[in-house]
Amino acid sequence: MRPNRAKLLSHERSYSLVWSVLVLLFRSRLSLEAEILILRHQLNIHRRHVPKRVAFSAMDRLIFVGLYRLVPNTIKASSVEVAVDFDSSVQSLSALDAAAYRLIGTATCRVDRIGDRYVCRLTPSANPRNGAVLSSDDLKERFLNLVADENLRARVAEKTDGVRNVILALAFGSLAATQNDAG
Repeated sequence: MRPNRAKLLSHERSYSLVWSVLVLLFRSRLSLEAEILILRHQLNIHRRHVPKRVAFSAMDRLIFVGLYRLVPNTIKASSVEVAVDFDSSVQSLSALDAAAYRLIGTATCRVDRIGDRYVCRLTPSANPRNGAVLSSDDLKERFLNLVADENLRARVAEKTDGVRNVILALAFGSLAATQNDAG
């Protein structure tokens, strides 16, 4: 009887795999370092041949301009402005400014005073730092949370102002006393 060719090939592969594992177990450190050096060299060669960024030809640019002229409002549609208004007798301008500052990289904020109200106009950034562009509802919610956070900070600072001053006086007083004792 003739042995099955598929079985023979699978036995050869298994013997080859076992032999490779045994050889790998007893390879010298120098051999491993040489292999790593060769692999790093190959990686550097591949990196050199990969273009860093896509280079558009004149025809590509012409196609992009033509597409933009066909549908110019697509870019403007992605930057929908969200208006949030506050009563100026209740809301401080400093809290609005601080919240707007914390939105840098995510959206731009323009604060206008119209009569007895502050109107904050939020526009999502085209290239946000934190990933995807926020929807108008998410942007409004985030801004309202930031404003509430700034209001809470101001209230806590106002309530704890006296205690904070006492703690600072004690800390700097003891620091001065230890410096006088050391000097």
